[in-house]
Amino acid sequence: MLESGIPEHLAASAMERVGRLIARLKSKSALEPDELIAAAWTAAVGKRLSARTRVAGFHNGTVTVEVEDDLWLRNLNGLKGQILANLGRVTGMDLARDVRFTLGVPKRPPMREEQTPGLAGQLGKKARA
Repeated sequence: MLESGIPEHLAASAMERVGRLIARLKSKSALEPDELIAAAWTAAVGKRLSARTRVAGFHNGTVTVEVEDDLWLRNLNGLKGQILANLGRVTGMDLARDVRFTLGVPKRPPMREEQTPGLAGQLGKKARA
């Protein structure tokens, strides 16, 4: 089972379908390599990682990916080989030779106390009631 909770055989099947779709798109239109990489990103890394990243560019075989924070940056650096293999499998081409992760703008704003009152906030409301 993958981190996303999707069984591996279903994820592999979905990735194969996306790969076939991208292959058809490549043959019917003149997709640029950067467009192809961006289109394949979610299938290559999964929904969970895709939600926390953004393909910012592709130049000379290097995919530049913006990540939410330093923790994601460190963790994804350890997965470069797997990500590159998945991109190759999904696109059917060896376009990407490296992945460079950079810090981007966080997709989720920081939580403020008034957005999610913790136990102390809830207790304070009950004490005033």
